[in-house]
Amino acid sequence: MPSAGIVATKQQKANMRNLPFKKVRLVSTEYDIRPMTDEEKEIGEGHGLCLKNDCLILYSPKAPQPMAADMVLHEICHGLWYVMSLEEKDAEENVVSRLSTGLVSLFKDNPKFTAWFLRQCGYDTTNLTKLK
Repeated sequence: MPSAGIVATKQQKANMRNLPFKKVRLVSTEYDIRPMTDEEKEIGEGHGLCLKNDCLILYSPKAPQPMAADMVLHEICHGLWYVMSLEEKDAEENVVSRLSTGLVSLFKDNPKFTAWFLRQCGYDTTNLTKLK
């Protein structure tokens, strides 16, 4: 959660409402991503929600940076948990290993998400290019 003195600019708020991607591929499963409705905010406690059976990630369009990046990544991790068939009883090392593989796949297979995520974290992505 950002400190009380941090206020998102109009541009930052607009960027969150209009993510530069509408889908992410999580390993072999494609998830749609869209803003939450008011009703969905109540279900997701106002921050975000991953509906694994619907392959849908919902986010609060009013979240300031860097909370926005953390929130979207958090919901993506819930999607990865489901896609990677993780269970509560799984050992920590197994969970970390599988999630890290899933995250590498997320960043590699979704360049628009990766560029957006890096911008949310304060990086200039103007010259972001894929190496051959």
